[in-house]
Amino acid sequence: MKIGVIATPIGDYIVANESLDSAQRKLKNQNVPALPVLRQDSLIGMLSAKDIAIANLTEPTVESRYPPRRVEDLSLSKVVGSNEDEDVDSLIEKATATGADYITVMGEGGRPQALVDLSPYQHHLRKQRVPPAQQQQLDESLKESFPASDPVPPP
Repeated sequence: MKIGVIATPIGDYIVANESLDSAQRKLKNQNVPALPVLRQDSLIGMLSAKDIAIANLTEPTVESRYPPRRVEDLSLSKVVGSNEDEDVDSLIEKATATGADYITVMGEGGRPQALVDLSPYQHHLRKQRVPPAQQQQLDESLKESFPASDPVPPP
């Protein structure tokens, strides 16, 4: 299946040097969980409402005492960029390997046009998959540690 089939269309993105207030308004207006962040036409991460809420709790922004905060000051969620014709399975593998929480579908001109939020599936995606050779070693070590012939004492 192609990623473009399951991605949620978005109409905007955030520029890295935007203020947090501006970014928060864009998230609210778009009604999406997160928006891609670009710096000089390069995708650098994703910003969610949760990221902004955490930033506001940890460092208060009082206009009279602090300069306006910028998106680039925050730690952004990792993202994998793709085009709409790429295969979902290979992108999920790539996202899992890099620890990305989102897949962004890039359109013409390198602008984000849709996204897939992987956070609901992270528990399943991040399960350790043991390669067959390591699984065999693990099975053998378990047999040595717990031989089948050992009697189990009664309770």
